[in-house]
Amino acid sequence: MTNHLYRFRSTQMLLGEKYQELERQEIYFCPPDKLNDPLEGFKDVFWRGDRALWSNLLSHYMLCLLETTGLVGMLGPEFKQDLCTHFVHQTPADIPDAPIRGVYEKAVKKFLRHRAARDFVEELGKGTQALRKDELVYFLRVLHPIAMVAVITSLRHLKIELVRNLWELLKMTRKAGAQIKQAIQFQGQVGDASCALGTVHINTMVQLDLIHAVNNEIPTELKGWMFLNRDFAEFYVKNLERLIFPDWYAACFVADPTNSSMWGVYGNGHSGICLKFKTRESEEASHSLPLRRPTDLRGIEGLSNHDYRRCFDRIQYTAEFPEIDFFRSLGSLSIPKLSGFWYAAPDGGLSDIGADILSEKPEWRESYWNNFHVGFNTKSPEWAHEEEYRLILTSSLTSFDSIDERKLKYNFSDLSGLIFGMNTSFEDKLHVMRIIEGKCVAENRDDFEFFQAHYSHQKRKIEILPLRLLKIKQPANA
Repeated sequence: MTNHLYRFRSTQMLLGEKYQELERQEIYFCPPDKLNDPLEGFKDVFWRGDRALWSNLLSHYMLCLLETTGLVGMLGPEFKQDLCTHFVHQTPADIPDAPIRGVYEKAVKKFLRHRAARDFVEELGKGTQALRKDELVYFLRVLHPIAMVAVITSLRHLKIELVRNLWELLKMTRKAGAQIKQAIQFQGQVGDASCALGTVHINTMVQLDLIHAVNNEIPTELKGWMFLNRDFAEFYVKNLERLIFPDWYAACFVADPTNSSMWGVYGNGHSGICLKFKTRESEEASHSLPLRRPTDLRGIEGLSNHDYRRCFDRIQYTAEFPEIDFFRSLGSLSIPKLSGFWYAAPDGGLSDIGADILSEKPEWRESYWNNFHVGFNTKSPEWAHEEEYRLILTSSLTSFDSIDERKLKYNFSDLSGLIFGMNTSFEDKLHVMRIIEGKCVAENRDDFEFFQAHYSHQKRKIEILPLRLLKIKQPANA
């Protein structure tokens, strides 16, 4: 059974010299942080662990901080925080056998033996309290000056002068112990309301950051240091979530091409074009579309240059998101990283919390992939008017970090028509028709359809009118 789904695109993406999606027959898969809903890929994560897990998390924080500090010192004003996102996937085993390994070990030792860090691990390691994102960010921000001092003083042994405000950091470390104790005490008293308290704490910190930034202009050469001192804890926690599920990318389609707001947002103010795709019904889904990825890889299903039928996910619109236990959901990491670091206990054993994932129990695996699926096929109810369907690109075999790797090709035979927007220019229509004419002649097609979006006074909405006079004729000698 053949169905249809529609994809809105701007003429810049379809026809622009940089993109040429129509000529190249490409579908671009977008990362969730570039989609329209800020809750895309939202995970209701909480952290509850034993002493070993919390100690390992702080050690991991130090590893990422040390790597980032090194980049800031090396790149200066050229530093960009995007260069640090991959650090979160590393463990101490990834540190080269060089002086930097000794620096890391020394810094971690200094950090973990500080009274505030010991109290944090001891209290939360009892496993009776869980932290949400804002709470974890708050605790790490309190501990951060201690971590920075440990990193900087350890690096100074390599004769590297890194920061001018070491004295200010040292003064801040004196307050950390009392702040940690107070926060843990409050959390134990208020229970579930502690999440709200974490939000209040972070909101206060953000306001103080803004006041400081307004009153103190930051020189360009020091912006990397400001990121380290002010923003690193939140950056770290945000990237920690990448350890739960594989990265994913989406190509968005809709069931109804007549929605005016959709034309306005995704059709570039009604000046864009909507692509009409033929889809197939299969046992797995009501809509599927064969795509191929241009690559030199061979023998890996979904990555070689042959057609691979991808199934559409229909978006569910709900305000309910499953709770995800971070320490029990580290599914994007390899078993050696889990058993060698994250679940490793000081006595040489393993944390009991990692038992299900390390043994890959079927119940754990089913719950894990179900939560992953919910993460990319769920949007809040405010978006229900879109009636969206998605193709998802994800793989544990490759990162898809490059934009070109996320451009998959469709067969021209699966593109059944194009709909011009109400404001699509004559020149863009002409450009489109010439591209389509060349492709139809090359594939001996005469069934391609053109449509025009039009406001119907009778129906009080946009309707799609067929442009039946626009026919692609094959050459006489074809």
